[in-house]
Amino acid sequence: MKMKRFGMVTTWLLAVFLYVTATGLGGNPTGESVGLRLEVLDALRGAGPEALEKLADDQEALEILSAIVLDESIDVSHRILAFQVHPEPDEEMMKARPLPAFPGAEGAGKYSRGGRGGDVYVVENTESEGPGSLRYGIETADGPRNIVFNTQGTIGGSLDFKGASRITIAGQTAPGDGITLRQRVNVARSEDIIIQHLRFSSSGDPLRTDGSSRVMLSHLSVRWGSRNNWVVRPNGPLTLQYSINAEPTNRRLGGWFGQMRGREGYFTHTIRKNLGIHQGGRINMFQSGAYEFMNNITFNATPRRARLGPYYIMSRPWHGGQLVEANVIGNVMIDGRRPPAYTFGFGRNSRVFIDGNMRDRSPGSPFSPEPADGDIIDGAPRSGPRGDEFELLDQLSDLDLRTARGFALEEQRTSPVDARRAYIDVLSRSGASAFRDVHDHRYVRDVMNKNTRGLPRSLSDIPGEPFPDPDPDSFEPWVSTAGDGIPDEWKRERGLDPETEYHQEYTDEGYTYLEKYLHSLAPHSFPPDSSETEEIQVGSSYGEGGAAEVILEDAVHYGLLRFDLSQVEPGMLNDASLRMNFGDIEEPSGIRVYGLDHDRAGQRWDSGTIGPQDAPAMLVEDGEVSLNRNDLILLGDIEPDGGSGGSEVTFDNPNLAVFLNLAVYAEGQPDSHLVTLLLKPSHPDETGLGIDRETEPRLILEAVPAREEEE
Repeated sequence: MKMKRFGMVTTWLLAVFLYVTATGLGGNPTGESVGLRLEVLDALRGAGPEALEKLADDQEALEILSAIVLDESIDVSHRILAFQVHPEPDEEMMKARPLPAFPGAEGAGKYSRGGRGGDVYVVENTESEGPGSLRYGIETADGPRNIVFNTQGTIGGSLDFKGASRITIAGQTAPGDGITLRQRVNVARSEDIIIQHLRFSSSGDPLRTDGSSRVMLSHLSVRWGSRNNWVVRPNGPLTLQYSINAEPTNRRLGGWFGQMRGREGYFTHTIRKNLGIHQGGRINMFQSGAYEFMNNITFNATPRRARLGPYYIMSRPWHGGQLVEANVIGNVMIDGRRPPAYTFGFGRNSRVFIDGNMRDRSPGSPFSPEPADGDIIDGAPRSGPRGDEFELLDQLSDLDLRTARGFALEEQRTSPVDARRAYIDVLSRSGASAFRDVHDHRYVRDVMNKNTRGLPRSLSDIPGEPFPDPDPDSFEPWVSTAGDGIPDEWKRERGLDPETEYHQEYTDEGYTYLEKYLHSLAPHSFPPDSSETEEIQVGSSYGEGGAAEVILEDAVHYGLLRFDLSQVEPGMLNDASLRMNFGDIEEPSGIRVYGLDHDRAGQRWDSGTIGPQDAPAMLVEDGEVSLNRNDLILLGDIEPDGGSGGSEVTFDNPNLAVFLNLAVYAEGQPDSHLVTLLLKPSHPDETGLGIDRETEPRLILEAVPAREEEE
């Protein structure tokens, strides 16, 4: 046990022992046993070797700590603390210790257990009911259950949890193109629910959470609800993270989250690192309870109900006297066609801390946000109920440390990042990213390209086929000889016996082998914890890189740069910049930077001087060159300085890092390790773009180096 932990937990040790004393846990609370517990507490406060020896020699004290860890009725904060201070936890305690739902889980729902340690149910068809269906798997659950998929496609009908608890639904296990739930899903009166990597779409509200607790929703794509996309009724601790909420078809009501109501006085909801796009009506509206609203991206929001107010983020307490508390940190709002007039509007009975939020007010131009924390309408909306005045806090509210019973715990703090990093993380990794489909890909392109399409009225307004048939060639069902939901191939790679069940066997980390398998799928779904600085040049010494100038009628119309990303793990970049040196420029020309979409052909063009017919994404008509913008993603602008040569220019728009991360979704396609940047000067020039040819353009990446392939 690490000595440094004692300073942090001393206060909470007192809470644990007072709780134990009050409940009689570990024996009746006689004066003698109370004295023993206080004696052990005093010894722990000393935190020296003698204190540890005294604890280790006191069997009753150890039994008290063990009982706390094993008792699931005790608050999770107490159980974590008891595990931390126990000198030698046994195997039973290792299994029972509170763990994050999975690595990368944060916030109020962080410690949802899901189906950990329970049985396995395999969804084998896309029927709406009956054996092998998803609905049957939930309705027949008797205790903890892990639901995995060995099918792909769209599932219809309706789905109501009706109190079913301790369930994990792992959409990332589906082979091929993944799973879409074309049904109304209501997680009602349930506890310890984990849902990952699924797409939701239906009439009404595709996804509801109603009266549930310890819910972790991660990497979901929720779209086309005819009322709201996601509705939250009074819940206990809940997290929604890395999800896409898009295109509700009700322009008057439809919003990103619609109505969010929590239990007053409880830390109930963490909304972090999500993308909301093409929405109207209610946008982000808190009605009661406590919230962490952190690092979310909102684009092309068009509020249409005047009485709800023209705001990106707002509070409107549901009934007079109910309180809204919120920490609103590091969010990014990007204006569309008819944006909200104001960024924030908070009604009475609201206590809010605001910090590090950004707003981009330049539709049609590359991403360029500015600080927005001061853009607040005090006391709005006017139609709000009577009560205390709105209060703007000058420091972080302690609500982000609360659990369901109001106890604080350092390990449950959500860690916000700055708005730039949030933008990169959300666009790179949100949605059902184990298999990002054509629509999620379109949403990310729309944000980067500032494509402010009109809001849909029905599914007929959705570009492309809303529910395309899955590709049968991509479907390869997995085989689990033991029937434990873990493919034989995964077991063999790790030296495990394919005929042995491992879904209830625990690793040293406290997760089951089944959970470890689930964690290994879609590793790019979360940003890397650590990265290294990698420099990649365009020259041939760096793989298959290259550079070219596109000439028409003796003038340079475009420049091309190709980079080989083989030396970094796909999708595992935290940041990126492009550095170039420019020579003598008498009249500097602005340069717009595009990325060639990864699923388009044309990554292999010849270096040197080429014509537009040999370049990707270019159209030639009547001697004029234009760009095929369907093949391109807008990254930003470069403004070289005029005057003497040798000046270095750094292009670091966050769109560049997003674009490079998106290459992971093209894995398996030819040349998926290559990326092309297209440079368009504001006017063609016979002398070229002015890039210094002696110093090659180079990418500076904060990334995970590529793993060496085993021989």
